[in-house]
Amino acid sequence: MLWLLGTLAVSAAVVLGSGAVRCSAVDQIGYALNAAAPLVKTDVQQRCQVATSTSAGQFVVVTMWVLQLMAWAFATLFVAGFTGLVRKTT
Repeated sequence: MLWLLGTLAVSAAVVLGSGAVRCSAVDQIGYALNAAAPLVKTDVQQRCQVATSTSAGQFVVVTMWVLQLMAWAFATLFVAGFTGLVRKTT
């Protein structure tokens, strides 16, 4: 779970630090969570625009893809561990 939260924090830092997403800071955090968090979708995509014509914007888009894959993996591992689907064999 900590790795998933870390992934979400990194996504927010990337979006806020890039300057390529044009909207308010709160909407930028929402955009980052929307892009990276599994099963969390908001309407912030309509309010925020990523400047994909710049290298910073392209970096944000590709990084969000990678972070979304990582978030899905960490969420899946958390659920599997929480439900006991994965067990140690001795």
